[in-house]
Amino acid sequence: MESLDLIKAESSGCQSFDRSKFKDYYQICIEEDKKYRQQYSSGFRRFLQLLAFEKFEEFELKIQERPDLLAEKEIKALQSFVLLLSDKPLTENHFFSKSASNFTKKRLSQGMAKVITSIFILLKNIRFSEKIQRKLESLNLFALKELIPDIVFYYAEYILKENIEERFDLTEQELLNFKFIDFCEGIENIEERQNAEKIRLLAFFYRKKKNEALAEQYLLEYRKAMPADIVTTLPPEIRTVKNARTFPSDLVLENWNEILNDCDAAQDKVIEYTGIYKDTCGYHKCEDCCNYTSPHMSLTEYKFLLNWIKENNYPIAGVIKKAKGIQEEHKKLFGEVMPIIDTTISENKEKGLENPFNYKYSCPFLVEGRCSIYHARPLLCRGFGLSSDDAVAVKTCNFYLSQYTHNCSRDNDRYVYDLRPVQAMAKASDRKLSQEIFNQEQELKGTIVAWLASDIL
Repeated sequence: MESLDLIKAESSGCQSFDRSKFKDYYQICIEEDKKYRQQYSSGFRRFLQLLAFEKFEEFELKIQERPDLLAEKEIKALQSFVLLLSDKPLTENHFFSKSASNFTKKRLSQGMAKVITSIFILLKNIRFSEKIQRKLESLNLFALKELIPDIVFYYAEYILKENIEERFDLTEQELLNFKFIDFCEGIENIEERQNAEKIRLLAFFYRKKKNEALAEQYLLEYRKAMPADIVTTLPPEIRTVKNARTFPSDLVLENWNEILNDCDAAQDKVIEYTGIYKDTCGYHKCEDCCNYTSPHMSLTEYKFLLNWIKENNYPIAGVIKKAKGIQEEHKKLFGEVMPIIDTTISENKEKGLENPFNYKYSCPFLVEGRCSIYHARPLLCRGFGLSSDDAVAVKTCNFYLSQYTHNCSRDNDRYVYDLRPVQAMAKASDRKLSQEIFNQEQELKGTIVAWLASDIL
């Protein structure tokens, strides 16, 4: 945890929480996502189809007819796999033109390595014949490192993220010996960055092995070694991690506990991939998000919470008294209480209407700096700092955001938990439940205080 001390974040930033201040960051993410999102061309899709149907000879004939298409890295990567699966040799000329200088080749190595790894992952999702499937599974992209040095970094990271390091007998010594070239435009201090990237990979390696002490040791070294230009010249790219399962609307509530367990598992991946610490809040002795934000919850979440309270004999009377006191204070200040709204009504779809005045209060479930309903807490509490409900933004406090920045990969990937599928399940469940309870389909949401102070349920 000493590595957190190297991150400059004096406060969580939640005390002055203002939606408008987040718009600039969201907009940057949206613009960069549009700019860097990989869109496969029609030519790529045609060649991918030939590869998928194992028409390798036809693939090569088409390439001979249209060699100009090899200017597209994705098609060039497909050709590489056709040759590998056909047991044909690959040469440097398959990746770089004969006239390319050594400097150009080094510059192109990074982009080519990234594309080859991404296409390899894409091919893993295609059902080939048994013979080709065996060949694909036996491919070891490290063999390409003499032609594309950067493949080492991207492929090693893929191995770690797929939990298949044992298959490759990936050891610390091998990681220390990795030599990859990074000529990303605008990056200075290339040797310093190479060293920092290698150390970061070692931190990730030991996180995967559940050796937190060594992971922390290397993360501490990484943050000391990391040149500032790593995070200033590369745009953020949001990668999402989702729940493993979905349930039909009539089974969502009874399986909400399992849904929350899946949520925890997905967030564990985010934490593992990004180097964020689970106990960041405890380390900084921070409870700002429980004091200065007002997360809302759905009817399904509230019903689950009530069931959990009953099953665990939780002393709810005092909490309800606190909630009603908060609502009374809100009414004195603004002339109305925080509402529970139905988002099936078009004018209620705007975000923030469940707390239109952005009123700040301490969560009534906060007891001595701890959440007293931790397992049953709402999705938005659960996902804060680790989640995205639009696939382009990281919604987080400064303590978490600074860790995203200082744990980025060479491509500045930021893994986040994708809340959208679970939110969609909750909405479908809400419609089902509200029909049963109120004889009317609704998608209800309100703050914790609004629910507790109401007579609903």
